[in-house]
Amino acid sequence: MALRPSKTRRVFQALSSETGVQFYGAMFEEQAIFSAATFNRPASFLESSFKHDAVFVLANFVKEADFTHTTFERAANFGQATFADYLTFAGNEKRLAFGEFARLNLMLSKIERPDRVSFQNLTIRPHWFAPVNARQFDFLNVRCRFKFHDEIDSLKNKVVFPYGKLARAFRDLAINCEERHRYKESSRFRFWVFETGRREKFGGWAIWHLNWWYFFASGYGEQAWRAFLVLIGIWLIAAFLYTFVGFARWEPKISNEPEANSYKRDDAEVTLNSGRALTYSLAVMTLQRPEPKPATTSAQSLVLIETILGPVQAALLALAIRRKFMR
Repeated sequence: MALRPSKTRRVFQALSSETGVQFYGAMFEEQAIFSAATFNRPASFLESSFKHDAVFVLANFVKEADFTHTTFERAANFGQATFADYLTFAGNEKRLAFGEFARLNLMLSKIERPDRVSFQNLTIRPHWFAPVNARQFDFLNVRCRFKFHDEIDSLKNKVVFPYGKLARAFRDLAINCEERHRYKESSRFRFWVFETGRREKFGGWAIWHLNWWYFFASGYGEQAWRAFLVLIGIWLIAAFLYTFVGFARWEPKISNEPEANSYKRDDAEVTLNSGRALTYSLAVMTLQRPEPKPATTSAQSLVLIETILGPVQAALLALAIRRKFMR
């Protein structure tokens, strides 16, 4: 069956076709219902427009389902639908496949050949893929723009554990990009896998959890710039504090026992000037054991803390850099 109207308000229910269904340039101004429809032949909606909801709940696409240059302004509901062959969503600069208020629902849909699902030249939302495994989908010239809270709100009324489902969607998208050598996009999605877990706990402010500090220190090993800035911060903050704590005065080297017996220790404390504090802090971070030695408990504690934090942060920076180049 082929329909070529410029405008139609018809509603199709329980549609069954042996010859194929083709809608060329069709415009659905009201809700278009294809619930429980069976498409035994290829179904094409080339350059069609759905101004209202497009409902394909329980639809069965035995052959190809082609939504090339099809525009969805509202909901594109494919809940519990079955796709046995190719499924294509494609847009272009003139025809955006999914409008600003559009949402794609694949909840409980059955995709028998995920390697034949294609999204081309359009903008996607991560929560669309929470109910399905998108690892084998083909994404060509696709942009992913989203606000995290909008993604969670979109899932709260559909699934029991929205944060877990969204994290899974990010993970599948990351694996998809990794396997296709789109490493920059993969890194972004991996970041959001961890970030979703962090934001689930107390709105992301559970600073007593290790993953919060992993985020703060290096963006989960995905943001080298963050790791570098934190490393510089440790160096400068420690240097600043060194100008307020006490250090022992310079002590001469003692070469023999008579000199040791005659030497009287000077217990006076000194502080470091800003220039000396910077070099001293850098030496502590690189495990050089610089002089002078810390004379007070506060100075000793500060040196100990920087001796631990400095090398650990440097290792996180090295890891973040390595993860970018190892691919």
